[in-house]
Amino acid sequence: MMTHEDIQAVYQQGPEAVLALVEPLWLRIAQPQEQIVQLQAQVQALADRVATKSRHSSKPPSSEGFVKQTRSLRQPSQRKPGGAAGSSRRDAATGGRARSVGAARANAVRGLWDSAQ
Repeated sequence: MMTHEDIQAVYQQGPEAVLALVEPLWLRIAQPQEQIVQLQAQVQALADRVATKSRHSSKPPSSEGFVKQTRSLRQPSQRKPGGAAGSSRRDAATGGRARSVGAARANAVRGLWDSAQ
């Protein structure tokens, strides 16, 4: 790095010496400036790609964040929700009997009580 005295000595030598000192420095400053402009253009292009919606790109909808979607055009069914009329909760594993968690728990407790005595 040049000191104050070094710069003053170049100044004393005249305008040609100052130009010879300043021009290479100016080129060293200008090169990164051009590179900065190019990188800013690349960043803008990437930001534009990210801003595209998933309906227009290959990105999944989950990457968009919260976006209110249009309502479905499907018509609602005329059927009532739920199972068939007259059926109750029956399971093939219970042999057609209705499931009862309370009864199973009571039997398990009763078995533990009997084994403890």
